[in-house]
Amino acid sequence: VYGVERWGGDRIFVFRSDDLESWRSQVALETPGWGIYNSSVCKAGDGYVMAVEVGEPPEVVGVRFTIFFAESRDLLSWRMLPPDRVYSRDRYTACPVLRYLDGWFYMIYLEAYPEWHFAPHIVRSKDLKEWEPSPFNPIMWPSEEDKRIANPSLPPQLRERIAGAVDINNSDVDLCEYRGRTVIYYSWGDQRGTEFLAEAVYEGSLESFLKGFFPEGGGKGR
Repeated sequence: VYGVERWGGDRIFVFRSDDLESWRSQVALETPGWGIYNSSVCKAGDGYVMAVEVGEPPEVVGVRFTIFFAESRDLLSWRMLPPDRVYSRDRYTACPVLRYLDGWFYMIYLEAYPEWHFAPHIVRSKDLKEWEPSPFNPIMWPSEEDKRIANPSLPPQLRERIAGAVDINNSDVDLCEYRGRTVIYYSWGDQRGTEFLAEAVYEGSLESFLKGFFPEGGGKGR
């Protein structure tokens, strides 16, 4: 498990356990003077790659936020890749989730819209430098479906809070394949501190989910 020492800190810690009861931690990655937020790790070939959301300083990130990349052989010690492996300094790109499949890195991340909405997009790359966006972006959009309640025992006061909440955001996506289905978790809310967790399901494999956003022939990089 990975996490920053504090929101906007410059160190990522790795937490590990053999039994999920006793845990050890150590510094996995340190970037002095940088502000680090979300991260995501995937296996790629003989090693591992981490997507790292960085918010500052401006001379490094350009438009806040920007995603950089690091690599590791053992999941414990990490090193940043060269600064041309980045996405993307020209606009808000946050909350990465990274996967690797058949020579491609697939990354879902958060885009900001001028009307103060936030929605996840998907891109892919072979080298972490040149990126191809899906023609089907965004992959989700805030809607009343986010407010559907799965727990029949939820108290009335919480149901009222959910029903009245502002929803302009689908962010912080994570996903996995389970029993042939792709389970997607995400946050929805007002992007100002009132947030809720939701679950979506794609009826198919993770491979099918990721590849389905990129029709044969590809597109232009961005």
